Amino acid sequence: MTFSEPQKRISSAADVDSFKRSQPYATIISLLDKYSSTVQEHLLPPNEDELAASSKALVTLCRKLSALIDETPPLEGPRRFGNVAVRDWHDKMEAQTTALLTEAFPSINKDSIIELQYYLHGGMGSKQRLDFGTGHELSFMAFVGGLQKLGLLETDLPAPDVLFIFETYFVLVRKLIMTYSLEPAGSHGVWGLDDHSHLPYILGSAQKVSRSVTASTLLVPTKYDKECPPSSVMNPRIVQQQKTTNLYFAAIAFIYDIKSGPFYEHSPILYDISGIATWAKIHSGMIKMYIAEVLGKFPVVQHFYFGSELYPWKDTEGNDLPYSKVEDEEPVKPKLPLGFKSKKEPQTTPHARLPLMGPRGMPMETVERLARRDGQRAAREKEEREDRASGGASGTTGAPGATALPPTRAPGSSVPGGDAPGMAPTKAPWAK
Repeated sequence: MTFSEPQKRISSAADVDSFKRSQPYATIISLLDKYSSTVQEHLLPPNEDELAASSKALVTLCRKLSALIDETPPLEGPRRFGNVAVRDWHDKMEAQTTALLTEAFPSINKDSIIELQYYLHGGMGSKQRLDFGTGHELSFMAFVGGLQKLGLLETDLPAPDVLFIFETYFVLVRKLIMTYSLEPAGSHGVWGLDDHSHLPYILGSAQKVSRSVTASTLLVPTKYDKECPPSSVMNPRIVQQQKTTNLYFAAIAFIYDIKSGPFYEHSPILYDISGIATWAKIHSGMIKMYIAEVLGKFPVVQHFYFGSELYPWKDTEGNDLPYSKVEDEEPVKPKLPLGFKSKKEPQTTPHARLPLMGPRGMPMETVERLARRDGQRAAREKEEREDRASGGASGTTGAPGATALPPTRAPGSSVPGGDAPGMAPTKAPWAK
């Protein structure tokens, strides 16, 4: 094997299409399917005692990275976009990577570290952007898959090993997120599945899928759906009970720990999913969502790099794939300074284009616009006060025929008060 430093190959939407035809893409889908089928009907073990020696070594490696966090406290003072001390942590991790890998896997081919370390480092968030997201989870899964490909982990990892390895990793990155206030990477806000993660929902839902389920029986409840239905995630007490044995509930418990307010407000997609009848249907939807929203999105996969052995930029038949070179991309035109034009346009003196300035260095045009806005606001407020005075305390605006708006209600009958009239709760894309 000839290993090489992973290189950027996804620089455009066309490259994403090439990625979908690549060996790495097929490998990642295969890993997802294999891990999911392996953990069906299994619980997260309480400790690593029954794990294979190589799996224990990987768990130990993750715990050493966790100890590095304790040795690298965050800088004091408020930080809006993450704590820069995480960069010191990354520096320490990178400096120790070779030693950590050779200690964990004494038989490792030293040449392979140049590729392996990229996926390990990528699995810990961005050192530059101070964020963490699904693309980083993808990188760690690629790291685990790379260890398997090199024979350093068992090719067919048993369910306890898969669950314990990934839960140890999830605990590590949650510690990173909380310690250094890492931003969500590419978050969709409340309309995303989760601020930072997706994999725990795939593996955790798979844990509660019966092996008897087929494509035609996804919506037929099994004993796992009856014992602990998906709606149980709305009950914090059940979440606390389940989080020690199930990765889905562990992820939900983390949300309860870091967010306040009604669940349907801060996590509406997960709330909608809790109304689906079976875990099998949820798992199927989670896989589809991962393929579309993680593997199919340029902002996510652009940071996945490709080496020569573990994840080569080749199609499934071994042929090199085309890719966009950075220098081929359309250059961004720099903005000209105020008062200057391009060579094709006649020049004017800069001061001739400067706006007339008002108080506090604010352009007069802006001052006048704000004054007009404030005047309009004052007029509206005066009109509203007069309307309220004429309409009494009935709660109406006083306008003819106006009626009071009904109080808003939480969607879904699981919340006291039931469904709001005429407002059906939204559904997850795959809920049919």
